[in-house]
Amino acid sequence: MRRGLLNHLPGIAGGLLLVSSSLALSNEEKDHRPPQLNVDSFSAREEAAIELWIKGEESLNLLKALSLSDDPETAWRSRRILRWVDLKITPDTPKEVVDLVNGYLNAVSAQEREKIYNKLVAQEAYAQLFRLPKHVSDEVVARHLGMRVAELASRVAEEKILAGEDREALAVLEEAKDFKLGQLRWISLISALELRDEYWPKFTKKERIMLARWEGDIELIRELVDSDHEVQTSLQLLDGEVLPYLEKKVELENDEGRRARLAKNVLTGQEEGEENRKLVSTLLATANDVPVGSPESKVTLLTQMGYLKETLSHFEETYPENMFEYYYSTERLDDAFRVLGLELGKPVSQEWIEDALAQIGKKFDIYNVGCRRIMGVAQFYLDRGEEVEAERLYLSLLNKVEVSWKEEVGNLLIAFAGSPSQPGYGGYPELAIQQVEARKVFKPQEFLLETFFPDESTRQVYRFVKEFDPEIKDWDRVRAVYALHGREVDFPKERELEILAAFEKKAEEDGFSETWESLQLIAIQRGDLALMERSLKALHELRGSGQSRLATLYFADRRFDEAADVMSEILEENPNRIDILPYLTISLEVAGRKEEAAARMLQFEKLALGDGSWMVTLGYLWGQIGNYEREYGFYQRALLQLPTDSEQWLDKVRLLADCAYRSRKWKQSAAFGEVASVRTNGESRGAPVLLIRARAYIEFARAMSAFNEGDEASGERWFTRMVERSQCESFYADDIFPELRIAGLHQQAEELWEAMAPNYRHSMKLFPKAHNSYNTAAWVAARVGCNLEEAASWVDIALEGRPGASAYLDTKAEVLFAKGQRAEALKWSEKACKSSDSVRDLIMLRQQFQHFKDDPFPLAGVEEAE
Repeated sequence: MRRGLLNHLPGIAGGLLLVSSSLALSNEEKDHRPPQLNVDSFSAREEAAIELWIKGEESLNLLKALSLSDDPETAWRSRRILRWVDLKITPDTPKEVVDLVNGYLNAVSAQEREKIYNKLVAQEAYAQLFRLPKHVSDEVVARHLGMRVAELASRVAEEKILAGEDREALAVLEEAKDFKLGQLRWISLISALELRDEYWPKFTKKERIMLARWEGDIELIRELVDSDHEVQTSLQLLDGEVLPYLEKKVELENDEGRRARLAKNVLTGQEEGEENRKLVSTLLATANDVPVGSPESKVTLLTQMGYLKETLSHFEETYPENMFEYYYSTERLDDAFRVLGLELGKPVSQEWIEDALAQIGKKFDIYNVGCRRIMGVAQFYLDRGEEVEAERLYLSLLNKVEVSWKEEVGNLLIAFAGSPSQPGYGGYPELAIQQVEARKVFKPQEFLLETFFPDESTRQVYRFVKEFDPEIKDWDRVRAVYALHGREVDFPKERELEILAAFEKKAEEDGFSETWESLQLIAIQRGDLALMERSLKALHELRGSGQSRLATLYFADRRFDEAADVMSEILEENPNRIDILPYLTISLEVAGRKEEAAARMLQFEKLALGDGSWMVTLGYLWGQIGNYEREYGFYQRALLQLPTDSEQWLDKVRLLADCAYRSRKWKQSAAFGEVASVRTNGESRGAPVLLIRARAYIEFARAMSAFNEGDEASGERWFTRMVERSQCESFYADDIFPELRIAGLHQQAEELWEAMAPNYRHSMKLFPKAHNSYNTAAWVAARVGCNLEEAASWVDIALEGRPGASAYLDTKAEVLFAKGQRAEALKWSEKACKSSDSVRDLIMLRQQFQHFKDDPFPLAGVEEAE
C-alpha cells in the first residue's frame, strides 16, 4: 500500500531535505518542460512531484490543472503538493515542523492536538499555523483552531511592532486576514503605516469600505456604500437626522416600538393626535396593574418618554421612600415630606415613628420599608443640621432593634456609621461610636475594622495613634482614625493635624512602604493632594511602585509635562504597558511636545490592530480635559466602524449624545439621545429622576437647535416642554443656565430661576444650620447669574459649616466669576482643586478652573474687575 508523499522515503519527512539543493541545481540544466506525474517510472513520478513542490507557488496553475486530471494518481499527487505549498511547507522547512503539521492533521484527540499546537507555537511555525485550519476536515476543530490562530496572529504582530518590525507584523496579519477580525486587523495596520495608496488597487470593495470606516472618512464612506447599507443609519444620525431610524422601529410590537412611535409622533407635531392619545391612554390604564417587584415596562416607558405628570402618582404610591429621596434632593421639601405622610416644619410624630417601626415585620432587615423610612428621614435632618431630631429617629430604631432583635444591634450600628468611601457624607459615625461604647457591642478596634477599611492600614493607623499618645482613651482613638480619614466626629482639629504630621514624619524616618500606603489612603479620604503626591513619590523611591497612580494624579491635575515624564519612564521599564499610551499621547500633545506626541500616537494606532476601543479611550481622555471637539471626533470614528443596532454601537450612541451636548452640536445630541432612549429599557428603580433627566437633555438640545436656526417658536415650544416635564433643579444649574446665557437667552434663564428660587429660600429659612442647602442655592444662583450678592452670603455660610469642602470652595469661585472677579475666582478654584476628595473630583474641578480662566462671564456687560 502506498503511503502519502510526506511519509514516503526519502520524502519530505526524511532524506528529501538533504537532496533538495542538488535537485534544485540539476533543475537549471533541465529543459523547461513541465514535470510529468503520470510517467511509468515510479522514481520519475516522485522526482517530478519533488520538482513541482520545490518550485512552490510558481507551479500553482499547473498543479491546479493537474489536480483535475482523469488519472487518479496524478490528481492525488497534485492535491497533496497544493496542500503543502499552501501550508508554506518547503523542502527547507525543519523536519520537526513538518512532522508536527502532519501529526496535527492526523490527531484524533483534543489533548493530542493541544500538545502539537503548543509545540508549533514554540517553534514559531506561524506561517503553517495560520493556514492550518482550512486543511482540518473536522469543522468544529477547524473553527476553534481558526479562532486561536487569529488571536495568535494579533499577539505576534503586536510583539513585532514593539520590536520595530512593522512590515513583518503586516505580513503576519496578511496571512491571518481570512479569520474573524483578521481582515480588519490587517487593514488597520495598513492605515496606521500610511500604506493606503500602495494597497488600494488590490483591495476589494468590502476592504475599501472597511478602511474608510476604520479611518472615519465620512465622504469616502458615502462614496463607496449603497443606499441600503447599514452604515447609512450612523451617517444619518451624524447629520442630526433621527426620523429615518424611528420610522424603522415603529413597526416593532414591543416597548422599543412603542417608544419609537411616541417619539416620532412628538417629533412630527402629532403628540395630540389620535394614535398618540390612544397609545398613552392604553399604557396608563394598565400601568398600575403591574404588581410590585415585577418589571414596570409600561410606567417606565411613559416616564422615559417624558410623561411625568401621568406617572408621578404611580411612583408616589408604589415607592414613597424613593420619591422622598428624589424630592428632597431637588429641594422640593414639601413634596418629600408629603409622600411619607409627614408635614414639613413640624416634628415627626411618635405615631408616625411607631407605624414605621411596625412595618419592619417579624424579621429585621436594614433595607425594608420601616428601616428605610426612619433612616432616610433621620439622614435628611442630619444633612440639615438638625441633630436632635436626627438622633431621636436613629435611637427609636436602635431601641426597637435592641428589644426585638438584639443580635442585629451590631449590624444596625455599623449602618449608622456610614460608608468610608464617602468622606464627610452619609451616616452618623459620632452617634454610632457613642452607642457602641454605651452598649459595649464591639471592642474599639473591632468596631473600627467593621465600619472602616478592614485591612492592615486601619490597624497601623490605630496603633500609631496609641503610640503617639498612650493616654488617649480607646474610643477617642477610634475617633482619631475617623478624623484622620476626613470623617466628621467629635475630635479636636488641632490634635488631628498634629497626629497626621507625626505619622508622616514616622514614614519619612522609618522608610516603610506600608506606612506610605496608609498615608496615601488617608490623603485620598481627606482630599489632600499634596500628601497624596508625597506618598506616591515615596512609594516609587522605596519599591518602584506607585508610578501609574502618580501619573494619573498629574494628568488629573493637568500637570501634563510631569505626567508625560512619569509615563515615559513606565514604558521604558515595561514596553508592554499599552494602557499608558493614551494618557502619554495626550499629555505630550497638550504639553506642546508635538513630535513625541505624534510618535506615540503612531505607536498607539499600530498597536490598535482593529480594536476600536482605543478611539473611545482617547475620546474619553480628551473629554476629561475639556476638548470636546476631539472627544467627538474619536467617538464618531468608533461609531462608524460598528454594525448598526449592535450593543457596542448603542454604547457609542450614548457617548455621542453626551459629547455632542458638551460640544454644542445640538441637533446631533438630540438625535443620538433619542436613539439611546428608544433602544434602552430604562430602569426607574422606584424614582423617575434619571429617566426624566435623559428626556430633558433631548428636549433642551432640540430647543437650542431651533433657537440657533432662528426658529424661535419651535425653540420656545421645546424649552417650555422641557421645563414642564423635567423638574430637575441640579440639571438646570449644571447644564442649562450657562448655555442659556451663552446663547443670549437671558429672559428664559431669569424666568426659570424665579420659578426655582422659592424652593431654596424656603429650605434655608426652615433649616438655617443646613450648610449644604446654602451651598446649593449659591451654586444655582451663580450659574444663572442672579441674586449674586445673596449668593455670596449663602456660600460664606456654607463654608462656615464645612471650611475645607471642595464643592463649597468651587461654589465660592463660581459666585466670584459671575460677578466678574476672575482673578479671585481662580484663587478659590485652586483651593478647591487642592481639597479634592478624589482624582475623579479633581478632574471636574480642573475643568472648572479652566472655565474660570477662559470663558466669558455669564452676564452681558459685566467687566472684569481690576
